Amino acid sequence: MPTKKFKIEERVRRANQTGCDGAVIEVRMELENAGLNEDAREKGAMIGVKWDNGTVSFLAPDALEAA
Repeated sequence: MPTKKFKIEERVRRANQTGCDGAVIEVRMELENAGLNEDAREKGAMIGVKWDNGTVSFLAPDALEAA
């Protein structure tokens, strides 16, 4: 299953949980890209979200859905 792709400033919410919405502020790769296949690179992606309540979280793409 391919990883969800999110863009900066896209509105998101947590998948399968209630709570406030937020906006993507950063897409970070937690693994070195050298020598890794596409699947491994996608698993290393972390999405930075600034929630409407003012907090910031970094989550895996599969933990988020478009709002």
